[in-house]
Amino acid sequence: MSKQDKFDTTGGAYRGDEALESLFRHADVRPRPPADLEHEVRGTLHGEWRAMTARIRRRRIAAWGLAASVVLAVALVLLPQRSAELPAQVLASVARIDGELLLRGIDDPRNATVQFTGKSLFAGQVLITDDHSRAGLTWHNGESIRLDQRTELALYSDGMLELRNGTVYVDSQGAVGKGFVIRTPAGDVRHIGTQYLADVNKGTLTVSVREGRVKVVDEVAAQGQQLTLDQRGQVGRNEIESYGPLWSWTELVAPQITLDGMTALAFVEWAARQTGREVSFADDQTRELAAGTILRGTVQLEPARALELILQTSDLEHVIVNGEIQVSTRPRS
Repeated sequence: MSKQDKFDTTGGAYRGDEALESLFRHADVRPRPPADLEHEVRGTLHGEWRAMTARIRRRRIAAWGLAASVVLAVALVLLPQRSAELPAQVLASVARIDGELLLRGIDDPRNATVQFTGKSLFAGQVLITDDHSRAGLTWHNGESIRLDQRTELALYSDGMLELRNGTVYVDSQGAVGKGFVIRTPAGDVRHIGTQYLADVNKGTLTVSVREGRVKVVDEVAAQGQQLTLDQRGQVGRNEIESYGPLWSWTELVAPQITLDGMTALAFVEWAARQTGREVSFADDQTRELAAGTILRGTVQLEPARALELILQTSDLEHVIVNGEIQVSTRPRS
């Protein structure tokens, strides 16, 4: 019988329906099989059904087991790595930024940089200043580190930095505990209670010492000395001043100072240290006046400019003559 014979498109019914109905009317009821045979067939079918469902369950369990083993294997791969990861070590905080400070990872193959917007700096970061930016940091032990323009400084650990290019200034006053070493292409720089500049330009290292002593490889530079060392080991020495253009940029990113409760004497000494100068007083009475004058406020200006403005609010005045800040009592009008 063809498909066309089965279905009547006009009536929507099978033509063979009447024949089937007649056949069923004349059919006898099928006799039931013997009870023992029916029981045997049912038992056989039930056994087959149980065997089939058991195989399905085993396949599901096997699949679940495989999935669980995959998850476990992934966990075993990931967990040792995760447990081996240590919290990032905070090495410094940013005290001041003049312009933009850029960051990238030490081992980042892309050399991708991002703008720094936080407060803390961590091991594994590289700090970068461009042609228009500088930055001042406070190391975890209290030392001041300042980056000049076009500088790249890598933070490896609490005891190791790497100056790849540019200039940094270090002031170790008030530091607690062990200091750090600055690695450069020409050798490592170690300092002892000092203020100094380290500059790397095309692989040549120049260290300028304002105070204290600095050791570079086997060479030592003392206060007022400048040491130059290239990658071939050639050494040069010069005498330098502790103030002036060489150092002036460091004042732009000097740490902020809170004056509340500070005496004028302590403030003048702070400004002198930041500018590399000595302090002198006109007489003992002027020094006593400075020691008894209590200041208030917060200074966010360059030290030389702050000194000028703050002393105007007191009975003291000053002039700067070369490497000396000369303080006197303001004449009464």
